[in-house]
Parts: sequence; structure tokens; C-alpha cells
Amino acid sequence: MRSFLNNIIKKLNNIYLKKKLIILYTVCGILPITILSLFLVSETRERLLALSDTQIQSNNQTNRSMLLSVTSLATSISKIIASDTDLLKIISTNYTEKNDVYTAYRNFKLLNEFIDNHIEISDIRIYINNPSVVSSGRYYKITEDIRKTEWYQTLSQNQSEITWINTDLFSNDAYLYLLRKITIPNSDYYAILAIGISNTYLSLMNHNQLQSTYLSLDDGFVFYSTDKAHIGSLLELSPIKQLRGYSSSLYNFNNEKVIALESTLDAFSSIQTFHIITVSNDYRQIWQTLILITTIILIITFVPLFLFITFSDRYSTRLLKVREQMHKIANGNFKIEDNFLGTDELGQLFQDMKVTITEIQELHQRILKEQKEKDQIALRQQQMQFELLASQVNPHFLFNTLETIRMHALLANQTELNDIIFKLGQTLRYSLETPSTTTTLDNELKHLQDYLEIQHFRFQDKLNYSIQVHPNLNLQKIILIPFILQPIVENAVIHGFATKKKGGKVEINVFTRNNNLIISVSDNGCGIPKERLETLNKELASYKDTINSSHIGIHNVNNRIKLYYGHEYGLHIESIEGKGTVVTIQIPYKEV
Repeated sequence: MRSFLNNIIKKLNNIYLKKKLIILYTVCGILPITILSLFLVSETRERLLALSDTQIQSNNQTNRSMLLSVTSLATSISKIIASDTDLLKIISTNYTEKNDVYTAYRNFKLLNEFIDNHIEISDIRIYINNPSVVSSGRYYKITEDIRKTEWYQTLSQNQSEITWINTDLFSNDAYLYLLRKITIPNSDYYAILAIGISNTYLSLMNHNQLQSTYLSLDDGFVFYSTDKAHIGSLLELSPIKQLRGYSSSLYNFNNEKVIALESTLDAFSSIQTFHIITVSNDYRQIWQTLILITTIILIITFVPLFLFITFSDRYSTRLLKVREQMHKIANGNFKIEDNFLGTDELGQLFQDMKVTITEIQELHQRILKEQKEKDQIALRQQQMQFELLASQVNPHFLFNTLETIRMHALLANQTELNDIIFKLGQTLRYSLETPSTTTTLDNELKHLQDYLEIQHFRFQDKLNYSIQVHPNLNLQKIILIPFILQPIVENAVIHGFATKKKGGKVEINVFTRNNNLIISVSDNGCGIPKERLETLNKELASYKDTINSSHIGIHNVNNRIKLYYGHEYGLHIESIEGKGTVVTIQIPYKEV
């Protein structure tokens, strides 16, 4: 086995590189792609045929069930009408006055009730051979012309209790009619009941179907079709072959191959049979899909082949260039070209030839580069050390200074000033020591209360506040990102009460709704003009990176919420100019 492989390797070593690449692509590329393509095309065809067959079966069964339902309904209605004593009286009575006939027609309301209550029925009419009746409304006197009609002859020849006919003589909305002969015991008078099935109802039941449906009787004439052009005509459907493994078959229809399925339904109380035919144009689409897949496969196969040939030509050219430069070095000319492209094996070989000539220059450039990187690292370390010292000194200095001022105020019996300085220290400590990721709602509200106390101390009666929290909320377990309340309240204080001398009030309400934490900040300040409010809410509806990250404001809070929780969360503002503003924060409800 090893000797066999060695012989193959030796033979390959004697073949030019370009031919090697083509052989490699053929064995490793074209051959697997061809096998895979045949499998893919075959599998795609089977899956598409299976899907089409399933849809056709479902459509056909749906129409069969619908036809069963509507014909059984018509049969039941015909039995009820045929046995109605009032109708039998109308048929058997010898009338002397036409007005008596009209009165009898009007009093018999059963026909209209069936039509009004059943959208499946579009027409009910009665033909009577009583010479004393007149034709009016749904009642027709049987004349010699009627006796000569095809449907009358069909009924006379059919010995069944019920006869179904396909005709367009009666109604524009019904082509399928049930005919039933109503006889009067011990009387020569009789009547013919005709009930028309609504084509509008049949169309309504098929309006979402993707395939075409054709319904016909034994004579082959279509009484309903989703394609109205075929109603009343013979359906020219020529079988080609049965699709192996499927219920449907391949037919020739209108000079085009289609997939179709035919089923039958025996009519009630009749020897007639209904034919339900479902036709799909999927066969053409399946072939178009297969052709598209084949085209894509050919492109996938031959475009890389073209690129492969182009690459092999390029590779051969580069190889000849390497040979040329090696020949120059062999002749003592070390001034070789420096524009050789690529970092593959040929590129590495070319670089190896340049090592001896360019070694000093590369070494010098490397030393300069390393020194520059060392200087940059040292400078950055100094900056980090300085920032670390500054961050450690400044907060302690501020805390110690505030504590000294607070103690002096306490010794001077300045209790209120002592409290304010303490709250200021707490506010500063919260700002510096709170993690940037999350905090508890309890800490955030305490920080907000300290801020409001400081502002109340500053503005006195100009600013009052209240914080209302739903009693079922555990503030110490609810987590949220920090610094989202104080900027909104600060905005209300600065902008809302800018022109207010006293009576300003800020109300904070915290509750839950639909698994979300809702925090509303309302004020009775000057409000926001309508146009500015619309613009502001449009800006808040989407993330808008238009502010500096160090600035804390409404946009900053909104952007942080959307970045952390998602774009469906954030701020919404409601305001009436001159009356006040409500800012609503919505974030997910989360507990530790």
C-alpha cells in the first residue's frame, strides 16, 4: 500500500503545478458537488411533490366535506318542503280566482325562510302542473315549453327520488340544482321542487385555497369552479401517469402538465355521483425550482473552475518570477525586486531570499519599534498611577472636609445645617462608591431623598416633595441601574420651577405593572410646549447618542436604560404647558 502511494506521489511530482491544481479541483470539488447536487435535486423534487400532494389532498377533502354538507342540507330541505301540508294544499287546490292563488303563495313563507336562513341555498322554486295556478315569484306553472326542456326530460327519465342537474337556466348564482317530484295522493296534480346551491357560498369556502377546484356530475360538465371560465363546460383533463408514492397524478390540462386528484361522492337518495377534482400548478413551479437549483449548482461548479484556472495561471507566473530572482542572486546581483505579492509558500520563499540583504535594515526598524512601544507603555503606566492616586485622595479629602464643616455646625447648634451637610456627604459618597452596574431601589430612593432635602433647604417653600411606594414592594431586593432618578428630578427643579416663586411640588410614585417597575416623577411646574414635547418624546423613543457620556440628563438616563434593558424600555413624558409635567420610567422588574 505504501509503495502504491509512493508511486502516485512520484507521478504527481512529475506533473506541472497547473495540471495538479485542476486534477485536485476535479477530484475534491467537481465530483463531490456533482454527487451532492444529484441527491439535492432528487430530494428537493420529492419534498416539493410531497408538500403539493398533501395540500391537494387537504383541499380535495375540504371540498368533498363541503359538498357533502351542502347536498345533505338541500336534501333535508327538500324532504321538509315536499311533506309540508300547506304546500300540498296549494298544489291540489282548484282555484277559481287568481287572487286566491296569490294569497296562497304569500301565506306560504317556508321557501323564503329557508333561503334567508341558509347562505348555502341561493334559489328555491316550485313548478306545478295544476292548470288553475299562475306563475308568480318562486312558483311556476308547468307549460308545454317547460315539458320540452332538457332538465324536465332528465327528471322524467330518472327513477330516483332526487335528481341533480347542472344548468344555468334558473339563476345566475346557482348551477347545481336538486330536483324532487312532489306527488299528491289520489290526485293527478304534482309539482317539481328545484333547490339551487349557491355558487357564492362555494366560492366563499374556497377563497383561501391555492389550488383550483372543479365540481361536476356524471356528465362531466362543471357546475362549480374556482376558475369561472370553466363553469358549464367539460373539463378536459387527460391523465399522464400516477405519481409513484402519492395520491395525486400527473395530468395534461390546457396544454400544461398539472398535478391533480379526483375523488367521488355518492349523492343522497340518488344513483348520481359527484366528482371533486383538485388541480395544482405546482408541477411547473417544482420544475422551475429544480432548474433554478441546477443553475445555481452549475454556477457554483464552473465559476470556481474559472477562478481555479485563473489562480493557477497567476500562481505559475509568480513561480517563474521566483526562479528569475534566484537566477539573479546566483549571478551575484543582490538587488532583487521588492513588489512580490502574497504570503503563501511562494511569498515566504521570496522573503527568505531577501533576508540576507535586508537583515540590518529590518533589525534597525524592529529596535526602533520596540523602543517606541516601551515608551508608550511606560507613559501609560505613569498616567494610570497618577489617576489612581488622584481617585484615592480626592474623595477622602472631600469627605473629611465635609465632616469637619458638619462638626463645626453641630457645635454651633446649627442642626439643620448639620443635617444638610450630612446629606450632601451621603450624596457624594453614593455618587463615588456606587457600582456602575446595578444598585437597589432602596439605595436609589435614599439618594434621591437626600438630594430633595438639600434642594428643599435651598429653595424652602419654592420646593416640596413626596415619595409614594407601593406597600407590597421590597425596596432592598429590587435591583436597577443607578443614577436614573436624580437627573429627572433635577431637571424638574431646574426647568420646571424656574419661574415659580413658591408652591412647587415634586411627587415620586413607585409601583409595578405587567412585570415592569414603573416610577413616575410629576411636578406642577411650567410644563413643556406641545411641539417641543412631541419632539422630545420622538427622541426618547429611540436610542440617540447625541450627548457626552459624562453628562447626566434626561437623554443620558433614557440611553442608559435602553442600552442596559432593551429599546422597549425607557422614558416617556406627558406635559401640559402651564400646569406641569409627568416623566414615567419603565424598566423590567427584577429582584436580587
